[in-house]
Formats: sequence, structure tokens, C-alpha cells
Amino acid sequence: MTSTLLEQASSGNPDAIATIINRSLQKKQISASVNLDHGNLHVMLDAQKAPSEEAANYIFNGIKSLNIEPAYEVYVYGRKLGEPFATWCHSHELKARPFAMTSFSDHQSIKEKSDSGLTIQLSGVNNQDLNLDIAQFIGFLGVAITFFGMLSPILTAPGVGTLNYFRNGAEEAIILSIFTLFSAFFLFRKNFAWLYEPSVWSFLLVGGTFWYYQSYIAEVKAEIDRDLAGNPFRGIADMALAATGLSWGWFFLFLS
Repeated sequence: MTSTLLEQASSGNPDAIATIINRSLQKKQISASVNLDHGNLHVMLDAQKAPSEEAANYIFNGIKSLNIEPAYEVYVYGRKLGEPFATWCHSHELKARPFAMTSFSDHQSIKEKSDSGLTIQLSGVNNQDLNLDIAQFIGFLGVAITFFGMLSPILTAPGVGTLNYFRNGAEEAIILSIFTLFSAFFLFRKNFAWLYEPSVWSFLLVGGTFWYYQSYIAEVKAEIDRDLAGNPFRGIADMALAATGLSWGWFFLFLS
């Protein structure tokens, strides 16, 4: 490793940093790509199988030894080779930022990183940065839509009005809430691989509830056709049945 390469890495050259990291990871069969953006150093680790999260500490220690002048924080991501999004992410502060870089607040910017996709960076009044890549953003949007759907009308019936998915503590609503909270937790941790099971079970749960209500309404209609055939009050029952049906909340539950 030449002194020139070390000098380039110390000055913040992403290619030089990537070259040094890849040399140290060669035996581990892990490849690294590097991007430096506004003092944030992003290191994406790719392997045939998603690298262990322990690799983050290995990278942190190596980055510290390079003393990269323009880097203030380092973000290490791990993913399976060929997948678009990281399975996990860990961050570490290398040094305090100069006041000029931290004094701005209450702003929102959207930037693009070459290795980890679209990132949304939100900075608040306490200068705390929250970095969300596009996968997290879409995931949290889905969580919000799910809760909105559970609070929206899913059934209308005469004398009852509208009912939402919770329906005074319905078991399926509690289970769906738990699945959704688990999904939010995995999104926050960027453990995208763990999102598959709660997503599938949530879809099956919502689909099962939807099928139950459709079947129930169809069964009631069949009973009216059978029991009130020729009855002069049949029209009243038909009017009540016409006012009973599934509502628009299902759209958001399936959309999420």
C-alpha cells in the first residue's frame, strides 16, 4: 500500500478508501463501495450472503486509523450481492462537526447516493439528522397507511352505522397492529430481510377478514331470498341489505 494511496484516502478520495477496505476484506470475500457526501462516509458491503453485522465494527476501526479529514460520520451497510437495498446499517461518529456544518436547522433535503439509493435527510431544531433511504421511506409510509386503513370505515350497516377494523378491540385488529409495529421496528433497524413474514401474515389476515365479511353479506342475502320469498315486507329487508356493504377502508388496508 503506497503512501500516496493513504494520502488520497486521508484527503477523502472514495476510490482510495474503497481500495484500502477491499484489500483488507479480500479474504472474507466481501466487496466494498464507498461514497462521501456532506461529511457522511457511506460504506456498502456486498457478499454472496449478507455480511455479518460484526463487520461494521471492523470497518469502523479501519476508518478511524485512516484519519479521513473530511469525514465526520461513517455509515456501514451490509447486503446480499445483487439486492437493491441493505439488510442492515450501523453508524458511528468519527469526530464533531465544525459549527458551520451543524448550525443549520429546520430544513429538509433530498439527495442521491450512488450506492444506497435515494436518501431523505431531515434535520431538526436539535441538529439531529435522520437519514432514511427510499426503502425505509416507503416502508414507513406503508405502516402509516395500514393504521389509517384500520381507523377507516370497512363496513356500513343500518342501525349500526360504520365500523372500522378495530371494532372495539377485535382480535384480528390487535394482531395486525402487532405485525405492523414489528415491521416499523425492523424498518427502523434497516433489517429489511425480516419484513417478509409480518408483511405476508398481515396480507393474509386482512384478506381473510375481507373474505369473511363478503361471505357473511352473501349469506345474509341468501337467507333473505329463502326466508322472505313472497313476504310483503320483503322490500324493507332488501332496502336494509342494500345499505349494508363493505366500505373504502379496505382500499388502504390492501394498499399498505
